[in-house]
Amino acid sequence: IFWMHLFYSNRLMTEIPTFTLLLLSILFFWQGYTKKNEKGFILFGIFLGLAFLARAGTLVMFAVFPIFLLMTRNLKFLKNKNLWFGALCTFLLMASFFIFTSYKQKLNAFSYFLAITPETSGGVPRFSNMMGLPGIKEYLSAMPHYLGSALLIVFIIVGILFLFYFFISLDLILKRKDSEYDKYLFIFLLAFVPFIFQSVFHHSFEDRYIMNAFPAFFIFLSVGIIKITSILKKYNKFLPIFIIILILGLGAYQQLTYSSLIINSKTSSYLEVKQSGEWIKENSDKSSIIFSASVPQHTYYAEREVYNYVHPGVNESEFEEKVNELKPGFLVLSIFEPHAQWAYEYPQKHQDRLIPVK
Repeated sequence: IFWMHLFYSNRLMTEIPTFTLLLLSILFFWQGYTKKNEKGFILFGIFLGLAFLARAGTLVMFAVFPIFLLMTRNLKFLKNKNLWFGALCTFLLMASFFIFTSYKQKLNAFSYFLAITPETSGGVPRFSNMMGLPGIKEYLSAMPHYLGSALLIVFIIVGILFLFYFFISLDLILKRKDSEYDKYLFIFLLAFVPFIFQSVFHHSFEDRYIMNAFPAFFIFLSVGIIKITSILKKYNKFLPIFIIILILGLGAYQQLTYSSLIINSKTSSYLEVKQSGEWIKENSDKSSIIFSASVPQHTYYAEREVYNYVHPGVNESEFEEKVNELKPGFLVLSIFEPHAQWAYEYPQKHQDRLIPVK
């Protein structure tokens, strides 16, 4: 039970479907690596590609797998034909994204994906104003908020022990003296890569950005609990059971309590956006086009085509060009998303062209 997962299950966002597809890709990768499933690498490639289609930011996780294979198999993994088939599946699924973006939406697909310019990033280029090293401190300081006190105490104890044993066993992993430690390297990379990338290279702090790191956090939490209780079992066979029930019980209670609190507190957020979308749906035909910064919300509630040409990366003349080209029926402005300053002033300046909805 994890409050972040519960909370975002109640939002119109792509994090949870992506999270599920990514977990499936990780599962099948490990099955392919340990040879428990010969087709594991192929299924891994399919689900990793689908995770990318659900949320392009999943590309950060792609780095985990080649790094892990290089550290454990050197270049021998390149001889695995199933891995190549899996990589081909991922490539084809990713290609569909770039083809659609280029030809259907008439955008420079790579520039749009990388979001390295104001025009393709909603006004904030991807690698501008990065948080840098202070971002690590900011996310680490939020760990009590993420885990709750019960799991946090265990996380700190287990985390210290895990890192200690991991680094002293790293030599065995790299020299291939003991493959038993490969799983610890894999867990470490699954947590380290997304956590470091999002906390250092992203421009803003937001909990959902590091959600992909938490499966690994919870795995080594469970591994640590199992190892500690296996030691205690030698002295009292009932003590480990009591400790496990206590930790999981308190952890679940804190996670459920916080998720209930935050879900209820956010019930009415974006309400005005929802109401505007429902109004447009009832008062327009299906061919109507909306200009709005709340693209997913208005697409869902209004069931109309929605374009964001009011973000800070668009100037007024570019907006006018798109108005003449697409002839939108509705312009929606709100405080919920970033807008260009001129966009808020536009209705006042063009009262002859716009009719306010009351």
